[in-house]
Amino acid sequence: LGLRMAHGPLPAPLMRLLLLSVEAPYQCAAEAAIACAMLTMQPPWLPSQNKERLQNCKESFAVYEGDLVSLLNIYRQYEVYREQDTDWAKRHLLNAKLLDRAMKVKQQLGMYLSKFSLPEESCGSEVARLQRLACASLFLNAARRLPNGSYRLCRAIDEARAPHARFQLHYDSVLAKVAGHASADFVVFAEAQGTGDQAILLHNTR
Repeated sequence: LGLRMAHGPLPAPLMRLLLLSVEAPYQCAAEAAIACAMLTMQPPWLPSQNKERLQNCKESFAVYEGDLVSLLNIYRQYEVYREQDTDWAKRHLLNAKLLDRAMKVKQQLGMYLSKFSLPEESCGSEVARLQRLACASLFLNAARRLPNGSYRLCRAIDEARAPHARFQLHYDSVLAKVAGHASADFVVFAEAQGTGDQAILLHNTR
């Protein structure tokens, strides 16, 4: 696993996610490849002066499970509608060119798996397998929610020397939108960013 991670086409955490996805009990390499492809892209939304419409479009794809499954949802629906309805992406304020690039990356990741005779199985609608996979592959990025709504890493760190010890979910995260009534007690994140005194978690999965 380590050698394939080191020589793979993705950053190490995403390579781990992709390679673990072929193993039981996950067996969701097709969905993992989509998630990895989408995570290598910029956010898929078109800029719009109509903020309310943009927010409504984002919420129409958002799912309880978090950002990775929401990205999977966007990709799958685009895959279905892209040929029969060429204006579908534009109507939903989605960047069709970016999603086309994600499809090419997903295809390349499938070829990478085939090179090692690794199966590209699908979990279908059983997205809990993708959630469990994210937890297994991004375990170093696990964080738990504190009573004040911020998050703290589950693993031990030297908080006195760490640049940040408390984190907030990115304002655009699906899980940040539901924080008032269905907050995630634990999350795993694909990326963290520090801006001054504030640190935020991106691409979160419950």
